[in-house]
Formats: sequence, structure tokens, C-alpha cells
Amino acid sequence: MTRTLAVVGAAMGVLLTTSVAGAQTTGEGFGQRGEFVFSADRLVPVISFTQNKVTFDKANPNVSVSTTGSGLSLLWGNNSVFGFQGGGGVAGFTGGGDSTFYTTPRVGFDYVFLPNWTIGGDLFVFFTLGKSQTVTTGNVSRDVNQPSANAVGIAPRVGYIFGLSPLLSFWLRGGLSYYHAGTSIKDGTCTDQSDTTGLGVFGLDIDPQLVISPAPHFSFTAGPAVDIGFAGSASATNPGGAGGGGNCNSSTTVSGGYSSYNIGLTGALTGWF
Repeated sequence: MTRTLAVVGAAMGVLLTTSVAGAQTTGEGFGQRGEFVFSADRLVPVISFTQNKVTFDKANPNVSVSTTGSGLSLLWGNNSVFGFQGGGGVAGFTGGGDSTFYTTPRVGFDYVFLPNWTIGGDLFVFFTLGKSQTVTTGNVSRDVNQPSANAVGIAPRVGYIFGLSPLLSFWLRGGLSYYHAGTSIKDGTCTDQSDTTGLGVFGLDIDPQLVISPAPHFSFTAGPAVDIGFAGSASATNPGGAGGGGNCNSSTTVSGGYSSYNIGLTGALTGWF
């Protein structure tokens, strides 16, 4: 009898412990229905490999420029869109060939609309107000205008949260995206007009994250990022440029296709309530 009571008591203890642990995991953990999730995504692009390609199919002969770049960083992605100045050194695109949208920090907003299921997305906006560079040779100084730049990105997504424990979760998420960036700088000949470039691309962003929650409603996330920009365009407009004969009443515009791919490892901060 005593042995039976001991077995029953032990079994009840195990069931109670399991019940409490389950309540902590499902009742207080990350991924409960009705939660709002705020993220500072891609803060730490630890490793990244990017390939950008601009193709001018209408040129004669055809021109294609492919630029690859990789980065290793603890706090800053040096090939992010903040370095954007164009798209590869062809037809008005100068510098910034390895710049990418995909390692640029952004804010995320998600909502748990069903237990463990999320819907939301990432957003970033970036612009400069213009800048100049002063070059001094001897006693002669010359001001050189630098490009002003702007960029915007939006990446709606859906996700599913696998709750492993109160400390650990796995957030599988992905969706479509659109990014656009442009530059503008005063033309060297037609000083009342500007040379402009632009890039835009639709794609697929996938970034499953391991969620580490050392405190209630706060977590660190880390995981891979795979971004495929498969449908994009590039353009450059130059007043009085080639074909314009220096005539500031006309301008030349060239355009082509643009694609961009990125794979890497990222880190972020997340909070929810």
C-alpha cells in the first residue's frame, strides 16, 4: 500500500511539474496569440556574401556588369545600402557596385494572429541631404559636390514560431520584398540640372531566426538570411550626355535589368507584448 501511494504520488508530481512547465512554455513564452512583436532586424550582419548584376540589353554591344562582395562584421555591414552611389561603373553608374539592400538595418513589426503564427514585415528608409568635398591644392580650394542618396525597402512576411522552451524558440519566417534606391548630383556641364541613377528590385527574403529570451518579453535573435532579388531595373539619366551633344535642353537615359543576391548570418533584437 505504501509503495502504491509512493508511486501515485511520484506520478502526480511528474504530471504537475510537466503541467507547470507546459504552462510556462505555452502561456508565457514567445508566440502567444495577440502579441505584438517589434524587431531591430539585421543589426549585425556577421557574415554576408552579395552579388549584384546590371544588364543593359538595349546597348550595342550589350553590356553586363556583375559585382560580388563579402563582409565579416560584428557591428556594421560595410556593404550596406549606406554606401550606395550607383550600380557598377557603366553608363552613368559609378561606384557602390557591391552595395546591397540586404545588410541594411531595418525595423520589423509582426503580429501573432493565431498561436505561433505571425504576420508583419520589415521597413527601412534612408536618405542624405547632400554633401560636398573641398579639395585644396596649394592656395587654391575647390568645392566638389557629392551625390545625395535615398533608399526605401519594405518586406512583408509570414512566420511560424516553434517554442522549444521558455528560453529558446525558433522563428521560421519569409516573404516577398521590394527595395529602391537612387542618387542625384549636379551635372558638370548643365549645372542647373542633375545626373540621376536609380535601382529597384522585387525579390524573396528568407531569414529563419533562433530566438533567445533571457528575460520576459525581450530576446536576441540570430540566424541565416537568404535574399533573392530576381526582378529589378536600373536607370541613369544625364543632361546633355551622350547623344545630347552637350545640349542642356536634352538628356540621355539608359536603362537595364538588375538582380541582387545575398546569403549570410545576421543578428537582431526583439521585444513583444
